Amino acid sequence: MPIQVLTNKCDNVKNAVVAINDEYATQLETLPDIKKQLKKVLNRASEYENGSFIVLVVGPVKSGKSTLVNLIADAYVSPTHFLECTVRPSIISKQKEGEENLITSFSSGDTMNKVEHIDSIIDCIRGLESEASLTGMNINIDKVPLTEENIKEKVELGLQESLTAETLVTSITTPGGQLLQDNVFVMDMPGFDGKYANIDDPVYETIAQRADLIIFVQSSNSAISKVSKDFLDVLKENNKNVPVCLVHNFFEAAHWHSEEEKQKNNAEQKQFAINEIKALGFNIDEEHCFCINLGKVKDARARNEQGEYLYADVREQILQPEADKYTEMEKELYKRVVSHRDEMQLQNCLNRTKQQLEKLEKRLKEELEERQKKIDEYKRVEDDFKKMSISESFKVKFELPENIRSIVSDTICNAVDTKIEGIHQDNRFTRSEAITKVKELIVYCGEELYKMYATKLAFGTVENSLYNACLERKNSILELIAEYNLPFVSCMTKLKLSELPKFSLENCADVTAVVPPIPIGTDDDWHLRRHKKGHIKVYFDTVKDRLIGTTSPTVVNSYIQEEIEPIILKHLEDNIGEIETSYLSRLHEINDYYRTQLLKALIPEGFEIFVQVTGKLNVLLETMQKIIGTINFNRRDEA
Repeated sequence: MPIQVLTNKCDNVKNAVVAINDEYATQLETLPDIKKQLKKVLNRASEYENGSFIVLVVGPVKSGKSTLVNLIADAYVSPTHFLECTVRPSIISKQKEGEENLITSFSSGDTMNKVEHIDSIIDCIRGLESEASLTGMNINIDKVPLTEENIKEKVELGLQESLTAETLVTSITTPGGQLLQDNVFVMDMPGFDGKYANIDDPVYETIAQRADLIIFVQSSNSAISKVSKDFLDVLKENNKNVPVCLVHNFFEAAHWHSEEEKQKNNAEQKQFAINEIKALGFNIDEEHCFCINLGKVKDARARNEQGEYLYADVREQILQPEADKYTEMEKELYKRVVSHRDEMQLQNCLNRTKQQLEKLEKRLKEELEERQKKIDEYKRVEDDFKKMSISESFKVKFELPENIRSIVSDTICNAVDTKIEGIHQDNRFTRSEAITKVKELIVYCGEELYKMYATKLAFGTVENSLYNACLERKNSILELIAEYNLPFVSCMTKLKLSELPKFSLENCADVTAVVPPIPIGTDDDWHLRRHKKGHIKVYFDTVKDRLIGTTSPTVVNSYIQEEIEPIILKHLEDNIGEIETSYLSRLHEINDYYRTQLLKALIPEGFEIFVQVTGKLNVLLETMQKIIGTINFNRRDEA
């Protein structure tokens, strides 16, 4: 595809992503993982504007990877001995004119933001961010001259020390060989087959996203392995279209083998690695896969302090041919970078942006699916609480016992009998005294009747019924929220019915009409016009009949049924209503409390805001998909 077409496409994609980031960055504060992923999309979409080119050198431990990096750097930057040496990423670049070669260590104690820090450090090394911005992120920067001693101190850490070290990335500027020029950066990754290798470390993923070219190093003794494939899977997940070059580093330990056997073994090992990498879907050209003895190249360049070659006696015949071979290999690698550099960078930018967009698309879909579940759950909870019908009455009624009439009758009869027995047979009463006796009877009947009601009416049963009905409602609420593990609110307090109101029977009868002026059957002697016990009993029976009623010879309605029972029932009805109101009010509080707590637990920010943000995320998803579609247009589509 023409460079200008790629450039225009990169411009369009970047501008679209910038517009989205400007619109959504603030709104995504509550979704940090999506915000970070959007930032990654923006970073990838902007990379083409920077001329730097990252070559990632990877390979199993002891494959010769560090030796190759030192040859590319034309300096000792990556320790090489029998131990696992490279324990953190190093970025090697060519020194700028007039500046000394330096080792710059970037460190931070903030392990939670390790990935973001490494991403920013790489951008800083490439010139996309300033060192001041790193300092603002609490990243410490330490610079020392490039010396072998400083490499040992800053790069070659003991393995146990490396596990707790705070240094994230080391940047090293060197004289550089043929490949390390024109703003090319070589990244030396830790060997991923070592004892302390951890492919799951997000560092691998972060750096894999930034590579423009991969140099995979294997050796006769350390070939491609399962862990190598695991790293390639990480690479494929994050940067699947990056081109791969293979360097097969062969050793000549089996001196007794013929040259033909050695070449055959090396060719087979190299071809095996090529096939494995191709099978994973990577872009690897056989013409850019090399078979070379890096140890010989290193020895061919080795000099003592006086500048003399260390192996001068074998250099010309044995070592130099391999060194020449390396020179040609480096030229080929440089040509691979330079010849397609612009196109590779632009295409890599689009590919990596698309890959990050697809990750964002996937994450947005997951988030939207989860949010829809929350919305559905929120609505279900609201409906469930509405169905509780807390305002509905408990329908607990008080009814007088079926035998209450006979109990009332017995109570009044006993009261009358008691009062009659208290009158002596010889007593004589004036009318006024007789009226007083009748009034005393009425008061006494009222007292006895009140005590009877207070004793015989089952108030406790009503109280228990109300309380149990309330608990049943509360338990329904608790069952509703049981699966959400919310704390219980305070227990319900059992309420008591209030005492019966005092009532009076004084209006049950006209006492002056009950007690005549002259007792019936007396003569006209004035002193004989007195009310005897028998007369009083008649008056009492009249009052009794009025209170409890009678059916013969003349129907007398029950005053207690007509006047007293309605008072009692009205009191209990009002009292039950007050208790119901109190219980319902408390249940409303509990219902509202749990409803509020549960809905808040489901959607802390509030339903309307949640739905609004969900709508914006749907729009963001649609926009992401349109950008992905734009990147997917091929040349014919654009024509």
